[in-house]
Amino acid sequence: MLKAIIFDMDWVLVDSTEISWKSFIQFFAKYWVDINTSDKKRYLWRALSDQLKMWKEEFHIQEDIPLEILREASLKYQFANIKKDFKPDSFVQKLIYDAKNKGIKIAVATSSSKKRAIILLEAVEIYDKIDALITCDDVEKSKPDPAIFLKAAEALSLPPSECIVIEDALNGVQAAQAAGMKTAWRIGESHTRKEFGMTDLVFENFSEIHISDLEEIFEYHRE
Repeated sequence: MLKAIIFDMDWVLVDSTEISWKSFIQFFAKYWVDINTSDKKRYLWRALSDQLKMWKEEFHIQEDIPLEILREASLKYQFANIKKDFKPDSFVQKLIYDAKNKGIKIAVATSSSKKRAIILLEAVEIYDKIDALITCDDVEKSKPDPAIFLKAAEALSLPPSECIVIEDALNGVQAAQAAGMKTAWRIGESHTRKEFGMTDLVFENFSEIHISDLEEIFEYHRE
């Protein structure tokens, strides 16, 4: 039985693609590096520490760039533009409302920092509706390691088998499956429809799915 929905945040609950990318472009311009020449699809669906390592290798950056300096600069840009770029999604709001009415718990498990996650989730009017928030600050290993989703299930006091994860990236789906959870994959910029063979549900927009669609996944697996 479905007892919890665990959402990824970026590009699932918050369409942060452009604002994140613009913040990174602005930051690396100080080092005379134009990261806009690189393929953002390779970078944006990873932990920030992995992104920084990849940029330094691709552009042969010799300077020491502390992760926290990049994080703070990116956050400063994003927070300055947050009201302009982020708006609540009424279909997400309805899905969460319907879930809560059925006693289904809601969590967010994101590779973002807790500070950024809270501010972005507040901007899209979701933070006050969730039962647990797990971020990169709470685990040592990033996706596709299952630690973040297992931590979310623990915070909800539920077994992983009663949780479904809504993700948009392959490493996130792999992490959820490794945790023993059902998966729903939101098609985004990071992957194509051809890559979705190993997930329980595929959708493009939240207008396409209802709480009954998620519940049916558990009914199907029980039969």
